[in-house]
Amino acid sequence: GAKILCTTSINPATFLSDCPGSLPILKGSELSSSDETSMSLVWICTGTENLTKVNILDAAAVGEVLETFAVCSSSIDCICSVPGFDDKDPDVLSSLSTKIQKSPTSEVKRALKERPSSTLSTVWMGSDSGVLYVHSAVTQWKKCIHADKLPSGIKAIVYSKGKVFILMQNGSVAVFLRFPDGQWDWDNYDIVLVSQKKTLPVTTMIPVKYNIWCAIGNTIHVLHSHHLHSEGTFTVHAWKQAEVSQMLCVGEGVWVAFKHDSVLRLFHATSFTHMQDLDVAPSIHKILVFGSEKRSSQMPVPVSCITAAQNSLWVGTENGILLNFPFSHPTMVAVETGWEVIKNAEVAGELVPEPFDVRTEEALDASMSVDEKSNVDRTPLTSSPIRRKSSQPFNPFCNIDQVQLSIHCHVNSVQGLVCVPGMSSNDLAAYEPLGGVYIGPGEEAAVKPTLFVLSCGEGHLDLRTADKVMQTIHAQETGKSGLPSAASVISEKNYVMIWDVTV
Repeated sequence: GAKILCTTSINPATFLSDCPGSLPILKGSELSSSDETSMSLVWICTGTENLTKVNILDAAAVGEVLETFAVCSSSIDCICSVPGFDDKDPDVLSSLSTKIQKSPTSEVKRALKERPSSTLSTVWMGSDSGVLYVHSAVTQWKKCIHADKLPSGIKAIVYSKGKVFILMQNGSVAVFLRFPDGQWDWDNYDIVLVSQKKTLPVTTMIPVKYNIWCAIGNTIHVLHSHHLHSEGTFTVHAWKQAEVSQMLCVGEGVWVAFKHDSVLRLFHATSFTHMQDLDVAPSIHKILVFGSEKRSSQMPVPVSCITAAQNSLWVGTENGILLNFPFSHPTMVAVETGWEVIKNAEVAGELVPEPFDVRTEEALDASMSVDEKSNVDRTPLTSSPIRRKSSQPFNPFCNIDQVQLSIHCHVNSVQGLVCVPGMSSNDLAAYEPLGGVYIGPGEEAAVKPTLFVLSCGEGHLDLRTADKVMQTIHAQETGKSGLPSAASVISEKNYVMIWDVTV
């Protein structure tokens, strides 16, 4: 059957900005107006040996697939949601192409009229054969805006500071820019060589502040997103054969996962210093004890995917198990040898502040001095939740003692784990984001957008009634026979599980 290959969420605020004057409803790739439409869109690529399809669903409308269409005959290895052109963003304006934009012929003009504009939100997909596919995230999803054959297989695609970066198997990065009118310059992309060691596996890439981190083997190559110059390299694992599988930037840190490894490693975003190791295996062994304790402790739990939502790290494993590690807030003290972690959250009797204080105005007043109160810009809120940024940098350490394990899991590896922001179109139209605070009409109330975490994988298990199933999975992993296959216990169909983590 079809396997889940990759997934991405579409930013709803970006989507609405592409549709001024209308509230879009997404049915059959058509745009029309509606009183209220949920916008928590997710694109999921699934593939067989000779066909890859895209499935589009709404995380807020469980069980409904909005669209399915074929993309290509090769495997899609990565997918990325790219926002529309913002002519007020200084990062975007400083990243425009300086090449001369050719005037299209009459035939090309007719063809362009029949396809969505690339100035709007798009979804970029890369195949292992090196072909790039770009589709609109706004309308006519099935119609390909642009397809191009790149020099090598595509391993990762990210958007940062007005540019799209594409990491290729040959160790180089293709960089796409926009023309001043917002259209993408498809013909004049730059190629930046990141690594000359072509024998090392090229795996993934993420934006980290004003840099791009490219993972090749057990090494991270740091590329400046504007100048495209190397900012340095550093090793993230002592074992030379280690392969980075996933990276996640949160605050001042970057969590790094490795192929076939249960240990996550945290590095500082600017100093590249190693700050914490997080082994997810003991947490699972402690909670899931089946058969004998000895056999349970031997159960491998390599990490397959990670994401962050609501001040916690979500971890999916190759066993299908999902974990949640709340972020703790230890103080970071600079020392000559690197960084020293003060694990106690209380320093000199004072609690280390949260990355965001979410309190009422009255509660904030109670915690402020007279001088602080005089400097506050009083927004007329009536006991409404507001957010104030903390002046202390946020380092995403994980509190292993407060780990939570989902009672729902997949039969096999968690193939996708994404955070999906979502609001109805009415909410998005009525509420304007102001520095992380959503203020309503007349500034009389505040609202926070809904937030979902979505996991994709084969099959579904409920651990409350899955003792026999856990024994089955363990027997399969250790090569033992005599127990029915997992397929006979639970369906092998691909499942999407959705958690509403709105608080």
